[in-house]
Amino acid sequence: MANLSLNLLLLAFFAYLTATIFFVFSLSKQRKESVQVQTNSSKWGIGFVLLGLGLSFGYFFARWSAAGHAPVSNMFEYMTTLGIAMALAFAIIYFIYPTRADVIGLFTMPTVMLLIVYASTFSTAIAPLVPSLQMPLMLKLHIITTAIGQGLLAIGFAAGLAYLIRTLDLTQKSWKPRVLEVIMYGLLCVVAHVILSHGFSAAGYEIEFDYVNENGEQSEVPMTYNLPPIIGPNEWVNLTKGAMDPIVSVPGNIEAGDFNTLIWSFAFGFILYGLLRLLLRKRLSLFIQPLVKGSSRLRWMNLVIVRLRLVSQYLLWRIDFCDDLGANCMV
Repeated sequence: MANLSLNLLLLAFFAYLTATIFFVFSLSKQRKESVQVQTNSSKWGIGFVLLGLGLSFGYFFARWSAAGHAPVSNMFEYMTTLGIAMALAFAIIYFIYPTRADVIGLFTMPTVMLLIVYASTFSTAIAPLVPSLQMPLMLKLHIITTAIGQGLLAIGFAAGLAYLIRTLDLTQKSWKPRVLEVIMYGLLCVVAHVILSHGFSAAGYEIEFDYVNENGEQSEVPMTYNLPPIIGPNEWVNLTKGAMDPIVSVPGNIEAGDFNTLIWSFAFGFILYGLLRLLLRKRLSLFIQPLVKGSSRLRWMNLVIVRLRLVSQYLLWRIDFCDDLGANCMV
């Protein structure tokens, strides 16, 4: 059942990818014909979104059946659930604004795919619940509600990003286009992290270090690196023969492995950004802008963002309510 759930999630990923392609075709047609209608490509796009949602829910309940609890107990499961919630929120928005939602789909579907791929960098094994999550009410209400709320907020991010790219004059020399470009670079850093993690994992790269922890004690469990060590842990000792040694070490109160991954992600993200700039010969936001310009005025996006903010605030209130309820249950 666990393998079935992962296969369903993989099929959902390709359904979202196909939906993205159709939304690109739809926006291109709207731009050429200067009309704001629901195109056939748009209908195919939302069709594949709904197919992806169906497969995603199949993953969710198949994994729930295999694990015996809601699949939101570790980073892989939670990030995947967040992507599903984001796709669900987009589907709802599409049916409210069927002639205008393609532009949000262009930003939402790649983000959903990125969340799924990023989630796969963590362990996909089914693990028992930690003690703090062994209360069914807390797990079902608190964490699932949190994932839905964050999915709505992520849609707000996609709508806001599309609005900025649509309305800003990206040809002028000011801080606004530069900040927008920094956001695009940040997204590429996430892509870089995914590529690096999967690439070195597929190659079987692994280095272990003994180190001294933040309490000044020798750690009983070695720290494992899956990327070449630029940053080493405190007072490290390399346990892997013939492996690369770190260039510098950090104090024990800093998580050296995560810091090392962060540096690699920023560095490789910068390389990806530079290659795309050389290939496109323009800023990434300026390259995307013509597709977004093909839609009509995006004032409705302000309404979308405001509505999502109100719904998210309500869900956050529900999260606080669940916390209080959970605390009462533990008493």
